[in-house]
Amino acid sequence: HCIRGLAYAYLISANRAHHYETSLKDALTAYDIVICDRYIGSSLALQSYDGVDIDVVWELNRPFIVPDLSIFMLACESEIVQRLSYRKKLSYFERKMTRTEEICYYKSAYDFLNKKGMTTLLLDNSAAYFDVNIRIAEKRILEMRGMT
Repeated sequence: HCIRGLAYAYLISANRAHHYETSLKDALTAYDIVICDRYIGSSLALQSYDGVDIDVVWELNRPFIVPDLSIFMLACESEIVQRLSYRKKLSYFERKMTRTEEICYYKSAYDFLNKKGMTTLLLDNSAAYFDVNIRIAEKRILEMRGMT
């Protein structure tokens, strides 16, 4: 039996606390910019899909440091399907969610964080926009640092 729902959300929260203590805290002290894949936005999307109310997921993640910028990178369904076809193993969520659901839940997480006042950026992660996305993200970070 797999752990799902609220129990899994608690495990993800515990893992986030461990990740902060063992990796992020030192990185944030040592570096000006730290990039972290799959942070609060991913929890909001994936645990909501797993049946946990988004407000509960938010409460589980409130103790953790809020990023200066959360970047959401979404591609079109066909591109996500193609990328997943290259993987040898898919996660539970990649196997269970449709790509339409995946996009919808991540957009909902993006909207939720915006309503909470977090600084977010939504980018089209299709291969055709890779270079443009890098420039957009760099520009946004420089603006946030008052360097433009």
